[in-house]
Amino acid sequence: MIKLIPQILLGLLFPLLLIAEVTVSPMNPLLTDAVTVNYDASQGNAELKNCDCNKRDYQALRALYLHTKGDQWNNNSGWEVSSTNPPANCDFSNWYGVTCEDGRVVGIRLNENNLSGFIPKSIGDLNALRHLNLFDNQLIGNLPSALSKLFHLENLSLSKNQLSGTLLKELGRLRNLEELSLYNNQLTGNIPMELEGLDKIERLFLYDNKLTGEIPSSLGKLTNLVELRLDVNELTGRIPTELGLLHNLENLFLYNNQLTGHIPSELGDLQKMEILILYDNKLTGEIPSSLGNLINLVRLDLDINELIGEIPNSFSQLTKLEFLYLSDNNLTGSIPAFLGEFPLEDLWLQNNQFSGCLPASFKNLCESESILISGNPDLEEQDFDDFCNADSNLTNCETRNRVLITGDLVTNGVADNLHNGTTTTTASQTIFVTTGIKIYPNPTSGLFFVETAVLDSPHTLTVLNVHGQVVLTASIKEEQQVVLNIQNQSKGMYFVHLKGKVGTVVRRILLE
Repeated sequence: MIKLIPQILLGLLFPLLLIAEVTVSPMNPLLTDAVTVNYDASQGNAELKNCDCNKRDYQALRALYLHTKGDQWNNNSGWEVSSTNPPANCDFSNWYGVTCEDGRVVGIRLNENNLSGFIPKSIGDLNALRHLNLFDNQLIGNLPSALSKLFHLENLSLSKNQLSGTLLKELGRLRNLEELSLYNNQLTGNIPMELEGLDKIERLFLYDNKLTGEIPSSLGKLTNLVELRLDVNELTGRIPTELGLLHNLENLFLYNNQLTGHIPSELGDLQKMEILILYDNKLTGEIPSSLGNLINLVRLDLDINELIGEIPNSFSQLTKLEFLYLSDNNLTGSIPAFLGEFPLEDLWLQNNQFSGCLPASFKNLCESESILISGNPDLEEQDFDDFCNADSNLTNCETRNRVLITGDLVTNGVADNLHNGTTTTTASQTIFVTTGIKIYPNPTSGLFFVETAVLDSPHTLTVLNVHGQVVLTASIKEEQQVVLNIQNQSKGMYFVHLKGKVGTVVRRILLE
């Protein structure tokens, strides 16, 4: 199965500032690329007449042309660089990919134009430059330190090249930078803590490189960040709790690294989060219940980690969730019924330790794109197609469990595997009695009655869910009828325990 970010979501990730064309290209089989902004420079220049060539800018552009084999570009129209000085009547408005204002070059947009070779250090002489887009070419070599001189730079896109070396800590000086895109190169080394100086940065794309070390906690100071992508690297250590300070963050991609430790509960403070992708790391511990606060979440990927525990009940608040991936962990407990009420296209739960029945609400997901549940040995259903093809609204699993409610089971404190309809007690430890408790209606919508035969002593009534957690308690004396209410609980199987001196009578009840 292939995970895909819906194109409609990707279309929302980037503001349409100065954009003439937006393209999306595949990065790998598991995820599409971030949107790449392509500027039609010729269209922008059509409105600019008589942009006389500044000598310093001319020489810097000439060096760029010569260092990147301009004679082999896909489009080099207007680039007249035969002389070391600007030729007569030189006009930048006629140069493909160049934008100028007030006689100075403010934009270079030569993306997907077959540039090859090195970025010259003279690029730093274009000190009025605001946009530099050399995306998707064949550039090699290190990032020139001269880039740190471009103090007016707002957008720097050098992604999808073959650049190597380390990330420049000097890039932290570019305080006007709103987008830094260096993904899909061969950059190595650590992420410099000096990037905390990028006060205005909204999008930081460093994914698909060979970066190592820990994610610097200083990134938590970049409070204007909307999207942070550090995926497909070799990063280690814990996810910094300081990322929980990025209150404008909508998309966080950290997948396919070697991150360890727990998922920080502080990520639950990111109320604007729409996409959170942490899969294929070495994360441990339980899924923090605070993630249930991310009420705008559309996609959550936590698969291929070492997570334990149950799916938090707080996830019932994630009503916008369309893609949920929890496969290949060590998650336990029952599968919550509320997931069947979500608009899920993909739900991957395979290769965990889930148990019990699939909730009847999962019938709502039978038309979904990809629902995977196999590889959970204690889960009654193993094939979602069989589940969907069952005639009854009640699943086969729930039907079997209802049939088992034929008598009253009395145990003396012996643990029962009631969640899957079996009992591990021996004949000496359990007995069936003809007088006991009567429960109706069963199934119930939440309110139900418990009636007992004559009791010789006070008894305690306890209602437990399939995880063994107590959800309700009451006391009952002599012959009595009690009304119990579990309307605030999730749909599924529950167990009513009537405990007295002799033992405990256990009955199942189904909440629909």
